[in-house]
Amino acid sequence: MTRRSPAPPVRLSDPPRRRASSWSVDPGDGTGILVAGIAAAVRGAGAATGPGRAPSHDMTRSQVPEDQEGGRAGRKPGADVSVTADRLKERIYATITMIAVVVGLSFSEAGATGALATVLTTALGLWLAALVADQQAHRTVHRHLATGRDLRRMLYVSSPLLSCAAAPAVMIGLAALDVLSLSAALLTAAGVGVASLFAWGCAGGLRLGGGVPLALLAGLLDATIGVAVALVKAAAGH
Repeated sequence: MTRRSPAPPVRLSDPPRRRASSWSVDPGDGTGILVAGIAAAVRGAGAATGPGRAPSHDMTRSQVPEDQEGGRAGRKPGADVSVTADRLKERIYATITMIAVVVGLSFSEAGATGALATVLTTALGLWLAALVADQQAHRTVHRHLATGRDLRRMLYVSSPLLSCAAAPAVMIGLAALDVLSLSAALLTAAGVGVASLFAWGCAGGLRLGGGVPLALLAGLLDATIGVAVALVKAAAGH
């Protein structure tokens, strides 16, 4: 058997020498002075910003994202328009309902106190029904009751259901002071409701961009709805 000679010891080679930096310059050279000045300026800028701190940048208001501005966080572009539309819808609905109520009261034998109580309880019932319906829908969809901003929105949108009783209450108060008869006061309140429908119809027609003729037509159509409700109540006799 042939004996194998032991392997020669492994010699660790010397660590590679660090290559001279390509940025080393001759101090006597003009280019070296320029490079050294630039390096000093860079080091000075780093010291000004501090370790781990990014340089500050001025940002004008137009550059600030909308969702970072105070009072506008998370607001969608069409949020205000949606709230206004929902509020106007409730106001028109409450006006049509109140027209029917006051016309019915004008043919009844109720006194000023009874008429006022009917108007106020009607407005309160409409508001409570709308609020309960909104809460039920919110709970079904979102799995929790509306609170905070959602609740404030509900109260704001449904508030016209309460304010619709203001004009009839004022007219009934005048009747209680013998300024005019109760029947005339109630029919006047109904006329105010029809006039408001006409005004909102005209405003909607103008926003459509069709000019005055289209606005008047839209106002007449909305007022016709109010008159039709009044006629139905008058024909029913209650």
